[in-house]
Amino acid sequence: MLNFANLNSWYCGSSYYNISTQSFCNATIFSGSSYVYEWISKDYRSWSYGNTWGYTQVATGMTTGATTHNYQYNTSALINQSYGTVIYCYDEDWNSGYGFSAFKVNMSA
Repeated sequence: MLNFANLNSWYCGSSYYNISTQSFCNATIFSGSSYVYEWISKDYRSWSYGNTWGYTQVATGMTTGATTHNYQYNTSALINQSYGTVIYCYDEDWNSGYGFSAFKVNMSA
């Protein structure tokens, strides 16, 4: 997960992914420039919120298997802005797939 400005710059603006016309890349709908970056896998989580960062190497609650992956993310610590998610999946032969989304957080709503 990352703030929307970085999703837009790093992924939507990249010709490698060819996703610039997707609705989750629309900077008219989404905005969010306060730096947030989290990497979450089955047994590892790292984060950076501006000047605060850290990591843990414990089970995160993510479940994986064949074609199903699940993780429940707690948004209570997020500030009001837009965020993006980037999902990477690899199988045992290192075949990969990825997906993207954007969402808004409004804790006062």
